[in-house]
Amino acid sequence: MLFNGVEIAELRSSEEESCMNKNRTVFWIIILIPLILVVPVNIVVIHNAQKEMQYLVEERTNESQSYIQSMGNNVERDLQTVEEYMQMLVTQGDECINLKRYSSTSQKGFWSESSKLGKTLKTFLATNSCVGGVIVYFSEADVIVSQSNFGAKEKKKNIDRMTEIVKSDTGSLQLGQSRNWIHYQVEGMDYLGVVTKDENVVCLATVSLNDILDSMKGSMDGESYFHYLSFNNRMLTKEGITEMPEIRDQATVFYKGSEYYDVSKIMLSGNLVLGRMLDKNSLTESTRRLTYPLLILSVLCCLVGPLISLTFIYFVERPLNTLTTTMDRIRNGDRQYRIQLRKKRIYSEFDDLNQDFNNLMDELEASQKALMQKELEEQRVELRYLSEQIRPHFILNALNIVYTYDDEEFPLARKMVLHLTKYFRYLVNLNSDYVYLYDEMEFVKTYLEIQKVRYPDRFVYFAEWEDEVGAAEIPAVVIQTFVENCIKYSIEKDKMLYIMIRAKKIGNDKLQLTIADTGKGFNENTLKDIRNFLHTREYSERLGVGIQNVVKRLHLLYGENYYVGIKNSESGGARVELVLPLIVEEKAVD
Repeated sequence: MLFNGVEIAELRSSEEESCMNKNRTVFWIIILIPLILVVPVNIVVIHNAQKEMQYLVEERTNESQSYIQSMGNNVERDLQTVEEYMQMLVTQGDECINLKRYSSTSQKGFWSESSKLGKTLKTFLATNSCVGGVIVYFSEADVIVSQSNFGAKEKKKNIDRMTEIVKSDTGSLQLGQSRNWIHYQVEGMDYLGVVTKDENVVCLATVSLNDILDSMKGSMDGESYFHYLSFNNRMLTKEGITEMPEIRDQATVFYKGSEYYDVSKIMLSGNLVLGRMLDKNSLTESTRRLTYPLLILSVLCCLVGPLISLTFIYFVERPLNTLTTTMDRIRNGDRQYRIQLRKKRIYSEFDDLNQDFNNLMDELEASQKALMQKELEEQRVELRYLSEQIRPHFILNALNIVYTYDDEEFPLARKMVLHLTKYFRYLVNLNSDYVYLYDEMEFVKTYLEIQKVRYPDRFVYFAEWEDEVGAAEIPAVVIQTFVENCIKYSIEKDKMLYIMIRAKKIGNDKLQLTIADTGKGFNENTLKDIRNFLHTREYSERLGVGIQNVVKRLHLLYGENYYVGIKNSESGGARVELVLPLIVEEKAVD
């Protein structure tokens, strides 16, 4: 059957449209099934869970608020009773009124009244179990009358502490703005005391804050919460005194890495607060107790979930894992690995993706091989050019030194020739881009000895290196280039120049080379040109070829894995730091 041009075009268009329809398979599988089944179910579950959580939080906080209000009212009533009784005892009690008249214990009737006061205090403690102890101090007679419910072990320490309080200024112990109530500690236990004064008598009644916390109970079994008492911007829990928690909003606070709901009761005119903190996370965990409708929806989700997962795994996850595995193998160096293409009944866009990926890797592999071959050849040519450009520069300077000698300076010329012979032998024998550090250092020392013949008593040099880096491989003639600049630009007639060359290991795999002198250093324009060249690597005629060729060589040899720092030292003079990869040949070390 023959087709004309229009029929062929229509046939191709029909094939392309069919292919596009097949490519949408995975898209509809991933998008439509979750939208139709999972999304509505999740919306219902989330909505009901939020309602359940809100109801639970309100229920627990209301229950806690009622309990704290009730306990707070009881505690505040007991504290007010103690305060009123102490005020009445000191100002209106017959025993205290009579004892105020005595200035000495030897006066008749003093001990009789003291005994009566002790019995009165004992009766008060028996009817008020929250009070730990009461102490009355008569300053005129310097006598203490006390009664307590303290145990035998803690009685003496508590009475001594209470005696210290009634005999001293208690202003620093005040509870908030209260003039009567104070807070103090004995052996890690916290106490609340009410101080009552009248003429030459001071009375102190104490209540254990720890006992108040121990008496606190709750009705929310299994919930995580704790009680506290706060005063003077501090908080007392069963664990002891801690800093106040961070307030997040009106309902919650942040304490020890967790978020809590805080319900409290303010007492003693705002100077004392009794509260309970409920762990927010513990409350929300209870939302797992969903109602039967939520349970049914969850079961449906469990039934539909595996079907969706299997579909997703077959159409999406497996092709993606195959692609990811292939990319990992190529990234790890197996550049010849390709995705295995298989015939499938169900067509998807991953088939085209895999084929395109294989084609792309084939093209990339071929291009990369050609590019690497070309780049390596260019680097070899440029390195040879730069090395040959440096050598004539050194030779001309050396010959110029010999030329400056007079006929009478033949011994000096002979010494110079010996040094030059050693110097040129090193240069002539260079047949590699790298040399050992100790050979380069000896070469630099030879160069400096040549210069010392020319400039006697004008400079001193120090060259040292660590033993473990002596066999490190470095580019040839790099150190000598910077040392030559020290001689060329820093020697002055009436000033001794010091040159320091040092090599050491830094970290595990870096070599640091430092060349410094005590000369006049670089001027600002030169430093600016150097920084610009280090940043752009564009040659500048103002800098000359020495430093620029060295930096260019380092870049060709190490790529970006090196550092060059050129600056003026704070104490004066120029300073050059080179940081190179530490490469040590094992044979050289042996």
